[in-house]
Amino acid sequence: MRGFLASHWTFPLGKKGWIADPVSLCELSDVKDASLIFRHHRLPPSPEGWHDYSHKALADGGFALVRTDCDFRGMDQAAVWRSWQEAHLRISRFVGNEANVVVVKPPPFPLVDQLPNGNWVVVGARADAQDRNGFIFCPDGSLKADFHAGDAVMNMSVSDDASLWLGYFDEGVFGDDPLSQHGLVRVDAQGRPTWRYPNEDIQSGFIGDCYALTTCGKEAWACPYMDVPILQIAEGRVRRWANAIGGAEAICAAADHVILAGGYADDYNLMSLLRLTGDETSLVAQARLNGMTRATGRFQGRGGSMFAFTGQDVAEVVIADWVSVC
Repeated sequence: MRGFLASHWTFPLGKKGWIADPVSLCELSDVKDASLIFRHHRLPPSPEGWHDYSHKALADGGFALVRTDCDFRGMDQAAVWRSWQEAHLRISRFVGNEANVVVVKPPPFPLVDQLPNGNWVVVGARADAQDRNGFIFCPDGSLKADFHAGDAVMNMSVSDDASLWLGYFDEGVFGDDPLSQHGLVRVDAQGRPTWRYPNEDIQSGFIGDCYALTTCGKEAWACPYMDVPILQIAEGRVRRWANAIGGAEAICAAADHVILAGGYADDYNLMSLLRLTGDETSLVAQARLNGMTRATGRFQGRGGSMFAFTGQDVAEVVIADWVSVC
């Protein structure tokens, strides 16, 4: 299982270390003409006095740029925790140019996404039972709401109906927080739970760690440990497909196809295109992103696109593009 890795939360742009200089992601090793399915984005560098913390692909095709005024590089975990008490978070929206800049006081190890009305959601990854680690900020940076979002938040994604989907890693699932024990939940924009995965129901399949999570419209898609099924949650109902590819850190979905990205050991840069048929998956194609290393890249799915972030370079693969060349 992947539990609470210090490097994952201390350096979220690279699980094994800090982001290095950008590298080229313009080759997909198993595709003859990478330009047919590859789209490139270039994000701006951090302003002076700020440091890249994370990037988030937004539902409408833009990106959230998340920076801190604290440089966590070289700190041990105790120092990182202390530094979060004084740190500030600079969040901005990037669609060709940077706009909608807000500076807020974040919880430690924050995850960020944007609601359809432009408000920002900031959720702290760790929390005690009574902590309010979820925050809604207005576009001017003022606090609109706060709430308890559970402990050990691994993933967060906002759906088109302004719901927040939260996936938890094993320390939450096997911990004492009643919300986290479900592995995957949906809350509204005020933080009130509106759906919980039936983690006590063996027939539904147990979530020990919500490795991969994304939203497509009003639906959520996930690929959790332990059985690594493909899950679709629509209108409160769970649909499940058997899957043999383990360790994926990201998922995206469109129609009857999904892409799983990342994996164990040498599969950290692997993308797998799968077709959904009945209650099974079949492998359509695979590709490796040349230039991505464990230390300098991470995957993130959003809607029907898979994004590979390496510094300021972003490679986007759209499911429909990949299917069209298979």
